[in-house]
Amino acid sequence: MRIDHTHFKTLDSTQLYLLNNYQAESGSERLITTEQQSAGFGRRGTAWEHSATSLAMSFSCSPHEVLTLTSLEIGILIRRYFKSAKGFELQLKWPNDLFFEGKKIGGIITQTLATDPEKFAVGVGLNFFQTNNYHSLPKLHSDTLYHQKDLALEIVDFIFKQRPIKSSTLRTEFFDFCVHKNQQVGFEVAEGKLQGEFVGVGEMGQALCKVGENIYEVFSGSLTY
Repeated sequence: MRIDHTHFKTLDSTQLYLLNNYQAESGSERLITTEQQSAGFGRRGTAWEHSATSLAMSFSCSPHEVLTLTSLEIGILIRRYFKSAKGFELQLKWPNDLFFEGKKIGGIITQTLATDPEKFAVGVGLNFFQTNNYHSLPKLHSDTLYHQKDLALEIVDFIFKQRPIKSSTLRTEFFDFCVHKNQQVGFEVAEGKLQGEFVGVGEMGQALCKVGENIYEVFSGSLTY
């Protein structure tokens, strides 16, 4: 897989740039990175705080065969990368957050590319240094690892080489490394706001939460714990 990598000194948003400038090329995918991002955003439109040691990147890819598992698959693969390459044990939070030592260090957003509906734009933000709202990965900023663009390329190359993950394996692995595995979580369904135990991931990537003898399926929103 050839990766067409474009790096910017500054950019408002790697995700917006990819969404607005993607052009399909056979046999290749796009990767956009920047050293300074001024208008990054998360899955629900929340602003993402960028520092000099943050990693901001967006790349194109085909979705998982189960579309709604794509974000979970990317989270698993980023976790695998940092475990195998850097020795850090990241955790996952349903549906798209990355945690370290129980605290958030970043997140993932997936959106369909308008110019190629069979492709997704995947945005990833990671903090390597403590900011007001995010935890960080220790030591990564002190030895700088690599320049952000080189690290991003290494991560994305790893992701493409590891894909696809079988659906059943994906769901089990996400649950096993979930920061709120078997924990009480808050969630919202048609019946209103409820509290229950997070007990798994469903076939479509939905969170499975147990309240008494009932299992609720949470397809959107987020979980609090």
